[in-house]
Amino acid sequence: MRNSQPHRKTIASGNLDHGDARSDGLCLRLTKTVWLVIWLGLATLLVFPPITLVSFFSRTGSSMFHLARLWARIICSVTGV
Repeated sequence: MRNSQPHRKTIASGNLDHGDARSDGLCLRLTKTVWLVIWLGLATLLVFPPITLVSFFSRTGSSMFHLARLWARIICSVTGV
């Protein structure tokens, strides 16, 4: 008899259904996207107002760049870069 489920593969630990793996991957991508959006929003709200304030009072502009680098470090650490 033929297998009625052609997309299933049998491996040593049992059956692997690719449909479940795809939905797990989609769920993981969605979770990562939501995580990044939340952190981007928080980092932007917490770091950019001070950058704007410092820009009005800084003569050299170096403190703005330090705060922008802080924002970039936060984003890179959240994304795992």
